[in-house]
Amino acid sequence: MILEATLTADYEPGSNQSGDLACADWRFLLPEMDLKKVVCLGVPRLSALKVLSTISEQIYVVTRGQKMNRPEEIQALGNVIVQKFDELLFKDHSVSLILLATPAEVERVVRERAYLEEMFRILAPGGSIYFENKGLRKIFQVEKKFQKWVENGLNGSQQTFWLTTQSGEMRTALPVSERDISSFFFSNVLFGQSLKKRMLSRAGKMLSKLGLIAYANARRAMLIQNAPPEGSPQQPPQFLRELARESGLDISRYRYGLSARGKYNSNKIIFYLFEQEAHQAEVIIKMTRTPHFNCRLEHEWEMLSTVKKQGYAPPGTFPDPLMFGYHKDLAVLGQKAMQGHPFRTRTTARPDCPVAADAIAWLTALGKNSAHHQLATPQEVSRNLLKLFEIFNGIYRLSPAQRDFMQQQIERIANSKQPFPVVFGHGDAGSWNVIVSESGKALFLDWEAADPRSMPLWDLFYFLRSFGNWISRKQQKSLDTLKNFNDNFLQENDTSRFIRQATHQYCRTVGLDPELIAPMFYTCWMHRALRQATWADSLQEAHFVSVIKMAIEQPDAPGLKGLFMMS
Repeated sequence: MILEATLTADYEPGSNQSGDLACADWRFLLPEMDLKKVVCLGVPRLSALKVLSTISEQIYVVTRGQKMNRPEEIQALGNVIVQKFDELLFKDHSVSLILLATPAEVERVVRERAYLEEMFRILAPGGSIYFENKGLRKIFQVEKKFQKWVENGLNGSQQTFWLTTQSGEMRTALPVSERDISSFFFSNVLFGQSLKKRMLSRAGKMLSKLGLIAYANARRAMLIQNAPPEGSPQQPPQFLRELARESGLDISRYRYGLSARGKYNSNKIIFYLFEQEAHQAEVIIKMTRTPHFNCRLEHEWEMLSTVKKQGYAPPGTFPDPLMFGYHKDLAVLGQKAMQGHPFRTRTTARPDCPVAADAIAWLTALGKNSAHHQLATPQEVSRNLLKLFEIFNGIYRLSPAQRDFMQQQIERIANSKQPFPVVFGHGDAGSWNVIVSESGKALFLDWEAADPRSMPLWDLFYFLRSFGNWISRKQQKSLDTLKNFNDNFLQENDTSRFIRQATHQYCRTVGLDPELIAPMFYTCWMHRALRQATWADSLQEAHFVSVIKMAIEQPDAPGLKGLFMMS
């Protein structure tokens, strides 16, 4: 079916929740996420308890002398009340994970070896102790104490990470001793768009190269495992190594850093894997936070495999799929990492930018290489777009005149006398999903939204919008995305002429009837508005609906007239 992936996607408003399972992401550092019994010393945040209940059979919160307020929504939760924590009332080797939930319990680890020995008594073989700590003095005390205990015969291993942010939920976990990994993250993962964030990224990269980042960051996590050290101390978690091994991929030799950016359930956990002494990631492993979004990684695996098999794009310009599987009902996708720099750090932010030209040529070639002119008639395409418009119309409120206009645009497709090119669409070709190789080639990331039977021009329009917005930000210092769209698409200037030229060249190369540029333009933003619906707090303020309304209200705008009229 034409637009099958697009028509079957979930567009329920507000379905992409924040703060639900996008918390306690330190769980992805654990050797195993299929836990029998978890013991929390002290009371963790309710959000952490909810997340732990999804990966463990039983949770016990140990409190000192006072009963905790037990949340009703967590069924397998027990409260053990003690007068002091010197003796933990659990059987030997029966606990999978011990969480030190409060600073007071972390302080006790520093002071009392007997306290740690008692935790090791109840800890199952291979089980873990996890805690976070703040303040450089405390951090170094804990690390020094643990090293001393290991030297004196404590049978355990440990990993220490420095974390971002400085408070609240963990968003990044990096091994403290790996300056190359820290430097990579500041260049490629923690790079912000604002001036303040860019300055912090530069400072972080400098401190990483000097080996001082461990002293500049005061928030750390320690993971202690009841098992002797095995292999590299910074190798990926055991569950990930085992899953990769099932696919014939050995990742035990790699070091790793973890990114848990984003406050939404749909945001993925990403493991960046580095060879010993390497400065760049070689493998990237993405993992869902909740099974609800497994379909996205399942789809990306299938789409990347299709692009590779069919030869739609040159090898090395898209992620090479390496492995796919599940752990604790969560999808896991491994890809070969592509080496490059964020697009925004390599573009000149001008219409004649060579990097942007390469990205446009790549998108045009993807359309040409995947185009099927006999797969669907213009009438079939029109019918399926009308189905998508019905979904759109059920979510957003347009005026009767605006609805009629959109319907007329879609019906124009059915009147076309030329074959219609159905193409493979990347689905999210914004400039943030583009990195630039050392040779200046555009490489495209993140294929979760790809559609093997998509519409021509949609990918190109989306890239041009994001690139045009960046031009406006850099050249005009404008942060108003709606104004920037108006300037770049509706007005007559160098940027709109550049957009026009790229669009017309795409049509000639792919074989799209020029009369259908306008329908593709309006339906592109309709599609983006639907995707935005799952995030939007206020649907009527959604950016892409505003784009549609603005373009409808200015039919004689010089930029649009030039765009829609191809000589």
